[in-house]
Amino acid sequence: MENESTIKQILINRKTGIWICLIASCLIATCSGSVYSFSLTSQFYKSEFGYSQKELNVVANLGNLGVFLSITGGLIIDRFGVSVATIMGSFLTLTGLILQYLLLCGKVSNSYIVNGVFQFITQQGSSWAGLSAVSASVYNFAAVDQGKAVGIVKGYVGLSASVITQFYVCFFGGAEPKPEFTNVQNFTLFLAIFLASVTFTCGSVIRKIGRPPQTFAKKDAKIENNYLKFLLIIAIIFAIALGIISILQAIKKPLTSFLEFFGVIVFFVQVAIWATLILYALFTFLKKKSDFDSEEAITFAYNPQHDDQKNDFILSTSPVAKISIYSIENRDHNLFSTIKNVEFWLIFSITFCITGTSFMVNNNLTQIANAVLGESSSSAIFVTINSIGNFFGRVTSTIASDYLSSKFHRPSFILIATSIVFISQLCFIIFSEPFLYIGIGLCGFGFGAVLTMEVVMIAEFFGSKHIGSNIGLFDIGNFLGTLVFATLIAGTVYDNHAVESTCFGMDCFFFSLLSNFIACGVAVLLSMVLVLRTRQVVINSSKYSQQQIK
Repeated sequence: MENESTIKQILINRKTGIWICLIASCLIATCSGSVYSFSLTSQFYKSEFGYSQKELNVVANLGNLGVFLSITGGLIIDRFGVSVATIMGSFLTLTGLILQYLLLCGKVSNSYIVNGVFQFITQQGSSWAGLSAVSASVYNFAAVDQGKAVGIVKGYVGLSASVITQFYVCFFGGAEPKPEFTNVQNFTLFLAIFLASVTFTCGSVIRKIGRPPQTFAKKDAKIENNYLKFLLIIAIIFAIALGIISILQAIKKPLTSFLEFFGVIVFFVQVAIWATLILYALFTFLKKKSDFDSEEAITFAYNPQHDDQKNDFILSTSPVAKISIYSIENRDHNLFSTIKNVEFWLIFSITFCITGTSFMVNNNLTQIANAVLGESSSSAIFVTINSIGNFFGRVTSTIASDYLSSKFHRPSFILIATSIVFISQLCFIIFSEPFLYIGIGLCGFGFGAVLTMEVVMIAEFFGSKHIGSNIGLFDIGNFLGTLVFATLIAGTVYDNHAVESTCFGMDCFFFSLLSNFIACGVAVLLSMVLVLRTRQVVINSSKYSQQQIK
């Protein structure tokens, strides 16, 4: 009983619990982005089961539906907490991947509809776990640190496909243009065990600890900020290492044993660093239990007298700490009040366009590369480039929005991110090999930035009390985008130009990519409207805050 009490104290104590929770959330996030690695094995559904491109896109889009129908997980988070939702998600992931393994082994029907249902189950589990990891980061950090915390966790979602690719290359022959089919079967079984076990284990320790108390030592706030920076540096080094490894793997053929294993070794080195940090936190807690009492404190000011619809975005600046943050206590919108806001529909429409076009590229990376290059290509390098770009987009956007918030408010960074995706689609339309690689990287970067800024803006615009269900509400727009661009348009165009389910040349994707380009242009215009609508509110709020200080 005493040991159980000590463990509970460690998990709920702020000085140890938030870091154990954040590191566990990073591991969960690393295991929750398997949808981005669909291109690794998608070619086998065509070659082994005879799927057309449209049928393949239906399979992919049912998986996308599992990811973006996260409102189910959001409601569970709001009702039962992040730990329960994560553990339930781990069982769904295990079930879906085991069923996919049985399908690949011929034990169940290989119908593309059945396959899509299995993909849906898998990605529902991933979305519940990933949403729990992000929600915990929003719950546990002050507004001034939310961007960095969410950026770190969402960054690992972006890196997930790259990590999975390294295991595929290392143990299952993924560096070859077309690995043995038995390797794909074994790879699916490995993912079922690995992803579910890690998610279940980490899910048992993440908690909603809560934000810093009203009286919070200034030195401790600075320590938290420095720890976040340290974890961010670790993530960036890890991403750069994976990028270098992927480039070497693409250049060096055949791969040496060192290059095959190096990516996996780097992953476990990072896990060892995380474990060391957790052990240090535990040692510190057991050595000396301390509280947060301090006379020099940061006060999160909130003035209910100015809580009205015309000035919903009240900035509060503490005269003690002189840190400008958004006050969120007066903006805890539920699902019904959220959809009444014009800002909701603007962000909803932006992510509809950006997510739909980005997933069209993500789901068809191998096919687009083959169409441009005119030959069969290994999907590993393209998935990794997209994944690394995705990571840096997620991390860079939140860091920049935190540090430049005094000059540019968050919607400005959505505008920058949508513009980057717009440029990436132009690179694809050019249809040349150098622009193909540039386009894949830029698309991943911009898409990752949009998804991460979406979460931060949801917390700021609509509050964090119902953050899980509100994110799920926005994800409906993400799914509808993938349905339109990744399935209906891309699949139809490809099949109309394919010969024996294979297509080479510009016609395979030109109209689809042109549609992407136009949609991203619309997203840029909508982002401008969002910036203009919210800019005046922020300016007025800043003036009000300055008056309060005076």
